[in-house]
Amino acid sequence: MSGNAMEEGLMTQINNSSHLDPSRIGFLAGFVPALLIVIFLPGFIPRLTGFGATMIALSTGLIIGVMVTRRLAGKIRAAQVARMIAARARAEAHTQRQIKELNI
Repeated sequence: MSGNAMEEGLMTQINNSSHLDPSRIGFLAGFVPALLIVIFLPGFIPRLTGFGATMIALSTGLIIGVMVTRRLAGKIRAAQVARMIAARARAEAHTQRQIKELNI
């Protein structure tokens, strides 16, 4: 019984747009270098405290996350605009064909 419920729960999540939210992808991309900074930067700078490394990592992760999020959101918007322009062109061509058929 629980297998069916789990399967139904997963099936409802297939087209969930929040799974492809640019901020999720962007801030995950920022988390990876931030984690590496926290781990490795104190080894390269011995006088750096854990708090200092954390602050550097936090700011780096935020900057990278915002940059990647904005870039992905821009690409998504550009793709939507291109689809809308193509749909409008198809509708316009269809309308022109109908007008020509009426004039015959």
